[in-house]
Amino acid sequence: EAPQLRARGEPVQVLQLMGRGDSASWEEAREPLFREVDTEENRLLGGSPSRRPPGVGPGITFAAEIGHRILASTRAHSSSAGAAGESELETLRIGLVPFGVGGTAMEAWAPGAPLFDVMMAQVEAGLGAARRGGGGQDVPL
Repeated sequence: EAPQLRARGEPVQVLQLMGRGDSASWEEAREPLFREVDTEENRLLGGSPSRRPPGVGPGITFAAEIGHRILASTRAHSSSAGAAGESELETLRIGLVPFGVGGTAMEAWAPGAPLFDVMMAQVEAGLGAARRGGGGQDVPL
């Protein structure tokens, strides 16, 4: 099971989609997030001159922060509604569908452009993996 981030005592799991199509599954998020998608093939599709390997970014930390804010908001709402404890989440899972390709122009991501189509197929794979519990993780939609 993915380790929990407990920066504020609130359990947040950050997962990422790995694999493609029906073989896609949710796994513990780790850097570099884009190691499977920032490939030479996708760089060529997007017209990128970059040959740098994918690096480390703020994605995991950002997702964890969003998770902490969701938990805090949920708890505040529960307390103000007088239902303390009823809707507290044991663990909040945040699922990332990484798809970034270094050095590509925004036009490469426009609807109908090659990278847009590849990205949307990966989003669909993520939804499918969440529905079937791919990777043994319960990632809410």
